[in-house]
Amino acid sequence: MTAQWIRKVWNQLRSGSSSAVRSRRCHRSDRARPERLETRCLLAGNVTVSLSDATVIVTGDSLANDLELVAAPGTLTLRGRSGTTINGTQAPFAISSTSTALDRPLLVRLGAGNDVFSVGSDVRFSRRVQVLGESGDDTLSFTGTAFDRLLSVNTGIGSDTVVFSRITAGGALDVEAEGALQFAMADTTLNRSLSIQTSSGADSLVVTGSTINGSVVLLTGRGDDNIAFQNSILRSSLYVDAGRGRDVVLLDGTQVTGPASLWMRQGDDSIILQGQTVLSRRLIVGALLGSDRLEVAGTATTGVVRRLGRPGSVADIAQKDRITAAVTGAFAKAAAAVNQAAPVLTAAVNPASVAETAGTAVLTVNRSGSFAQPLTVQLSAPASGRFTLPATLTIPAGSQSATAGIAITNNSTTDGTATVQLTVAATGFSAGSTSFTITDDDTAVQSQTLTLTPSASSVAENAASGVAVTVARDSADNSQPLTVTLSSSGGRLNVPASVTIPAGAASINFTAVPVNDQIVNLPGSQALAATATGFTSGAGSVTVTDDESATLTLE
Repeated sequence: MTAQWIRKVWNQLRSGSSSAVRSRRCHRSDRARPERLETRCLLAGNVTVSLSDATVIVTGDSLANDLELVAAPGTLTLRGRSGTTINGTQAPFAISSTSTALDRPLLVRLGAGNDVFSVGSDVRFSRRVQVLGESGDDTLSFTGTAFDRLLSVNTGIGSDTVVFSRITAGGALDVEAEGALQFAMADTTLNRSLSIQTSSGADSLVVTGSTINGSVVLLTGRGDDNIAFQNSILRSSLYVDAGRGRDVVLLDGTQVTGPASLWMRQGDDSIILQGQTVLSRRLIVGALLGSDRLEVAGTATTGVVRRLGRPGSVADIAQKDRITAAVTGAFAKAAAAVNQAAPVLTAAVNPASVAETAGTAVLTVNRSGSFAQPLTVQLSAPASGRFTLPATLTIPAGSQSATAGIAITNNSTTDGTATVQLTVAATGFSAGSTSFTITDDDTAVQSQTLTLTPSASSVAENAASGVAVTVARDSADNSQPLTVTLSSSGGRLNVPASVTIPAGAASINFTAVPVNDQIVNLPGSQALAATATGFTSGAGSVTVTDDESATLTLE
């Protein structure tokens, strides 16, 4: 497998992009013939956009430009974010006012600077698309987009990120990078080939949940590169030339229908085939210069394996972690990049603090990105019994937001103030959340108690003055009189049927008078009780001693 052969394959894959290359070379002549002002070719601002029958040209300056191409019903609009202006104004620029599909070629030159260019869902490109990042650390993302023809991306010099999520492409996808590249593809269908060529730098190329019907060619150049396919289907051939460096190639749950060639070149490299990976045809492993390893794990199967070199059979653990580590691995970083590129849902509740007597609060959900189609949003919150939330909310086509009512429950329970966390989610969107507070209108009933305190613990039954007993209340509000019902058990101590604690007073005394009978009794404890509405009953006791002596009579 010679270098000449590799260049031949590469040129064949890129043959469909010759017109895109010519566009790159002749963009200056296109700009030399601007349209009249009536056709919106203005030459001011951070980004210049010109339209003609031949092509749409977007040209950035040396600043950090942030652009978003979004679809609304029947329109296609380019918007500047983070202060980026288009043709000297903050206003969005209408690329198409009749359709969400662009039927002209698109050339985007971002220029120098750390630029961001994103294309939202429901956008369709009928002709070729070429995006040039040039210098700077650029982020290019395509989410829910359709390409009918060639898509060519050249990120230029810098540490760049390219994300393809939920796209469908009828044409080939051609990516080139002159610096370090993080490439993430998720849930995507390519009907033609995928070709990626990088230069120097530690590259990360990750494909998950995707189907590629054409050939896949990955040339990663120098650097410690990570190449991974997970839960994907490659219906044609796979060719990898990892170049010089300590490289890792991992296939997890991936089917390759055509022949696979993995050339690791110079460096200590690892190839891991795991999960339900199936390589139906021949596998060529080029373990040329270095201590290379080929590990076939799990239920992975291959066709005939041709080894050039003598690779070991167990992958280097540290190299495998470069792909699979939970936070720092290539899979995790690619998932984070896809999530970062996804449109975002945000939510807010008005008012942010609501009394439970208010009846309702209003939840507003906003979406970023394209809004050509209606969007169903799932609403959720922990169950508390203090409010009722609809299960879903629909943002209509053409709108970026919608509202839903939250019914607040007015109960009679003293349950205090509660902070409620709401979550909003939709397919293809980064979930959002917000919180609001429900304040209670019920007052806790304070516990109130009566106490009975006798002035003496015992009294003789012939003590005519009896024993003084104090009945007291511990309520915080003594502004009203309180009638207290009294009782005594045992029959040897008389108490009033009731007493009234005056307004403003916390207690009152009454007299418990013993019953002086002529019966010889042992000392007996007499229980006292005090009750009143809204109070815990009070209790006390007094021992009554006898004043008679027992007499013994002999007959």
